[in-house]
Amino acid sequence: MLRNEAIANFRESLAAQAIETKQLLTNDAEVLWTNPAPKSWSAMQCLEHLILTGEYYQNGLRKKLLDSTIKSADHEIKSGKFGQKFANAMQPTPDGQRRARTRTSKKVNPPPSDISRHEKTIKDYLALQQGWEELLQQSEQVNWEKIRVASLIGPILRFYIYDAFAINIAHQNRHLLQAKEALEKVSLTYQKESAPNA
Repeated sequence: MLRNEAIANFRESLAAQAIETKQLLTNDAEVLWTNPAPKSWSAMQCLEHLILTGEYYQNGLRKKLLDSTIKSADHEIKSGKFGQKFANAMQPTPDGQRRARTRTSKKVNPPPSDISRHEKTIKDYLALQQGWEELLQQSEQVNWEKIRVASLIGPILRFYIYDAFAINIAHQNRHLLQAKEALEKVSLTYQKESAPNA
């Protein structure tokens, strides 16, 4: 795949995720912040997790892109074995299921649900999405073979720029799906509680 084709694909994915998020946020704030189970994240905690992980990778990408002076015409992208593995593990299955659970680093775990963070979380999430678009724009003339970004594990594992974008797109798909699942469970509980006794 060529770099410019990859950028176009990532933009298409971000646009689809924006529509999905807009629909999610039409729900009542109380429902969005309610945990479906004691150890399960609320829909908004899923967005907070995406903010924490996204900001980490965006900071790394932004620094690498600012430091890069190597301009390049369109070229084949390079992807690493571990990068592909991480992206595939995050991406939901074709039939819309989340893959096996993965352990989340404590530093990107969201705090307990609190509806008082509602407006800030929405603002931060929208800013994060704008950040992805800005980074794609900054990367349009950069040689993607020359840039690697440290993973959350640390500099011992670094991803090519293509993999960094792919992992985060897949990660957003995974947790937007989790947010919808949480919302459905909470909504069902609310419906049962409000239903008149038979």
